[in-house]
Amino acid sequence: MNRYPQLINCLLGSRRRVVTLSVQDNADGWGPNGVRTLRLRVTACGLAALALALVGCTDDRVRPSDTLPPLPSSTATTAETTEDLPGPPGYPFPPEALEYTEAGALAFFNYYIDLLNKTTETLDSEPLRLLAGPDCQGCESRVEMYDADRAAGLRYDGGSTTVAEDTLSVQLRPDVQGGLGARINTGVTGSALTVFDASGVAVAGRAYPAYDLSISVSVAWFPAQLTWQVASLSLVVA
Repeated sequence: MNRYPQLINCLLGSRRRVVTLSVQDNADGWGPNGVRTLRLRVTACGLAALALALVGCTDDRVRPSDTLPPLPSSTATTAETTEDLPGPPGYPFPPEALEYTEAGALAFFNYYIDLLNKTTETLDSEPLRLLAGPDCQGCESRVEMYDADRAAGLRYDGGSTTVAEDTLSVQLRPDVQGGLGARINTGVTGSALTVFDASGVAVAGRAYPAYDLSISVSVAWFPAQLTWQVASLSLVVA
């Protein structure tokens, strides 16, 4: 642990920001608020990669968008073409995500992970910002990190996230962001990541090894817009 003093101070400081309020301490089953604890097996190095790829680490807050992803002019219950699909510009929802079912929630989750991976290439956080609910735990620090790194001319090499499909579980819930939604629990693997500056030199202290961890993602459903939003993204250090 002493090898990573800045990392540990950032992740496990006085605010304990790496453990979000959406995670309870009940190690078995669903807690009193209907939230399942996920136990994480990860080294300090893995936590570094996690901080960069999923949670971020900063005390400055950026409020994600409180608007839903753009909706086509029609609010019909089906979308027949790509142009009819909701989602950030250039990133339409998959048709499979346009329904309030476990399969629909899973389709949106996979779409979100794909978008997260795309963002590690572009550092353009706007699509992720549009998909984040107004009070998303674990969203605001991530988009701010991408914004700061892009403004500084930094570039990421690696850092993609892969879902361990054999660990996936999806449950529809009536209490996400004040309404209908779902909770997805899964293990994920992150590839090794190195951050480079504008001249192509590796940034000191920003090389991270691969990691394995467990996450819990809550997504809210808006039936009139056929739209999902990320309400929270959380993890627990075992």
